[in-house]
Amino acid sequence: MLKKAILSTFLSSCFLLVCGLILANSDWFWDIVAPVYYEDLVCKYAKNYDIDPLFAAAIIKVESSFYSSAQSPRGAIGLMQIMPSTGKEIASKLKLRPFTVSDLYDPEINIQIGLYYLAKLKKKFNGDLHLTLAAYNGGLSNVKKWLSQKKISLPSSKEDMENIPFKETRQFVQAVMWNYQWLKNADKIRRLLAFRHQK
Repeated sequence: MLKKAILSTFLSSCFLLVCGLILANSDWFWDIVAPVYYEDLVCKYAKNYDIDPLFAAAIIKVESSFYSSAQSPRGAIGLMQIMPSTGKEIASKLKLRPFTVSDLYDPEINIQIGLYYLAKLKKKFNGDLHLTLAAYNGGLSNVKKWLSQKKISLPSSKEDMENIPFKETRQFVQAVMWNYQWLKNADKIRRLLAFRHQK
């Protein structure tokens, strides 16, 4: 009786493992586990602005859940939740003419403007992702103020993020970094399985 139970458990485990491997090699499985929509646009502009596409995708996930028509109560628009004033300013620099605020609902324009802005912030903070995110959400002037008040530091630490005065910004940074790590881990596993499958 005990041998039958052990054999049954072993066979069930093998069956689940085989099912798991089959699922893990299917695109729809990864679209559920670690979705990245607008992947071509994200990769195109992330490459242009030297940003990890998975980092960009993590921001879009937190900002809008990949919903291009998203609009915040404060008026931020689209996938990367761009404020109209920021959109107009950057569109002018990028020579996106004619530009209207409604263009921010266009995924390509929104991602291009959002990643251009993100790249500028990243450069200001010497590539520090935590401070880049804090400035993206809470405003550049606020982050500069927090740095001068020694509430946070450059380079930043995980503990610094607990000292961000704005709760929304603190939660935004934590959520994006969590999603970024999740997407990186999923990408590693997917590549490993694909590599083994090719052998």
